[in-house]
Amino acid sequence: MKHQPSTEFPSSVSVADHVPASSANAASNAAVRGPAPVARAFRPEGLDPTEPTSQRQPPPNPQRPTRIAIIDSGVNLAHPHIGNIAGGVTIASSTTDPTYIDRLGHGTAVAALIHDRAPQAQLFAVKVFRDALVTNLPTLLSAIDWCLAHDIDLINLSLGTTNQNHRGAFEAAIAPVQAKGKALISAAEMQNQPALPGILPGVIAVLADNSKEAGEFGIKTLHGKNVFTASPYPREIPNVPRESNLHGISFAVAHITATIANLWNPNSSRNAESLLLQPSTHPVALPFEG
Repeated sequence: MKHQPSTEFPSSVSVADHVPASSANAASNAAVRGPAPVARAFRPEGLDPTEPTSQRQPPPNPQRPTRIAIIDSGVNLAHPHIGNIAGGVTIASSTTDPTYIDRLGHGTAVAALIHDRAPQAQLFAVKVFRDALVTNLPTLLSAIDWCLAHDIDLINLSLGTTNQNHRGAFEAAIAPVQAKGKALISAAEMQNQPALPGILPGVIAVLADNSKEAGEFGIKTLHGKNVFTASPYPREIPNVPRESNLHGISFAVAHITATIANLWNPNSSRNAESLLLQPSTHPVALPFEG
C-alpha cells in the first residue's frame, strides 16, 4: 500500500520525551511532515524484498520468538545494551542510507529497554527518523504496512499526534493489525491531549507514571478505554541519575511492549489487552532482573 500525503491538512506527529539539554541527542518535540516515503533497504532474515509479500514471509513457526518492531530512529548495533536485532528497514523520502543505523539515539534507548526486559524477543528496527525526530504521516503508515508484511507481532510506536484529522488514516492502518491478531502499542496522550493512534479502539494505550518501576504497570480508564501506565525511564545507566538521561512517554510505551512480549504466544488467540488484564497480571509488579 502506498500512502500519499493529504492536501487537506498538515501532518503533525511528535515525540513527547524529555531530552536533557546536555545530551548529544537533544531535540525538541518534532512535527511529522514532508513528502511520501520510499522504502530504502530491508532484508530481515535473508528474505528477498523483490518477491511478493506472500512469498517473502517466513512460514508459520510455532517455536519462533515474539517479533517486535520499533518504529523510531533506528538502532546502533554496536551499543553494549543492544541485542537480538533480527533485521530492519529504513523508510524515508529522500535518503540514500541503506541501513537502519541510529544517528539520534532515541531508537537505541527504546530498543535497549525492550531487550533488557524481554531478551528472548526478536527486535526489528523500522527507521523513520534520520537527522532529527521528524518524519511524515505517510512514512509512518508505510512503516506499519511493513510490519504487517513481515509478520511482526508487536509494533512499538513511541510517537503520536494530537491532530484528530488523522483519525481516519490511522483507523485504516490499524484495522489489518487487529485482523491479523497483532498489537500496536502507543501513547494515549501528548501534552495532556488525546493522542492518535493511542486512543483508537484496538490500540494498547499508554501513559507515563513516575511511581512505577521497571516491570510494574497500572490500569486506568481514560478516553473511554483501558489505558496502561508504566515507568517513563529507560534502562538505567550506572552513575547517571534518571533525570539526566532520556525519559518520557516513549519509554512507558516500551515498558508495556516488553511486558506484553513476556506474555505473548504467537499462536494464541488471546489479544494483547486480554493478556494485560488477566488476573495473574492485573495489577502487577512482574518479576524483573536488572
